[in-house]
Amino acid sequence: MKNVLIINGHEYYKKSKGELNQTIFNEMQHLLTGQFDIKTTVVDKGYEVDEEIEKWLWADVVIMQTPIYWFSIPGKFKQYIDRVYMDNIFFKG
Repeated sequence: MKNVLIINGHEYYKKSKGELNQTIFNEMQHLLTGQFDIKTTVVDKGYEVDEEIEKWLWADVVIMQTPIYWFSIPGKFKQYIDRVYMDNIFFKG
């Protein structure tokens, strides 16, 4: 295990700016740097689907840091998962 992808799935809201999630995300990155090769994604800052697919294929481990809203993940993170988990790449149907 060498390659780690860390994803911050927080979605900004006026009442929930994501400071705790960003702090945890930053701390994970800090603690793992030097021991592992790290790539990151902050969903709320945007992403390219093809680049994200490559990151997932590259990663040995994926860490998803996200808040839980009403027993689910934020909408933008759900959309990220729907767009990145492509048929015939991660699933054989």
